[in-house]
Amino acid sequence: LHVFDVQSRQAQSLTPGKFDESGPSWSPDGKQIAFLSKRTNDPDRNTEFGLYTMGPEPGTPKLLTTFEGETGDSNWTVAPAWSPDGTQLAVLVGGDPKLIYYATHHLALVAAAGGAKRILTTALDRNILQPRWSADGRWLIGSRFVDQRFPGDVAICPLTGHHCRILA
Repeated sequence: LHVFDVQSRQAQSLTPGKFDESGPSWSPDGKQIAFLSKRTNDPDRNTEFGLYTMGPEPGTPKLLTTFEGETGDSNWTVAPAWSPDGTQLAVLVGGDPKLIYYATHHLALVAAAGGAKRILTTALDRNILQPRWSADGRWLIGSRFVDQRFPGDVAICPLTGHHCRILA
């Protein structure tokens, strides 16, 4: 993971090492970067990812939560989405690793301070893509992927624990 200073035209490595990192996303206040990372001894031989945050300077990232699946390692990878107030992150998590690319990807919430993830879309039978927050931070919206031939539809999920609705 690198940060590029536009004025000095210099890139700085934030996380040196043999890690597989993807999906960096700035916090609303610009003080933190959230990203997905495989930080095991041999990242190519497992499907465990972590959601991490860190400041824009070299250091040790903070692990918020872990999950299994290929979400952070494929075309499904999307950057974690910060809530408008910066207290939560929406992240896509892979399904059963035994199903590899056939597992359904779900939308999960994680506190920016860390902790257990809460999956919002377990009742949906299709992958969710590109999660976005409402301006008031009470809803998440994402496109529901059907297959290559169809554009899919839109799922809107309240953070109150109620089921997501599919919009036409």
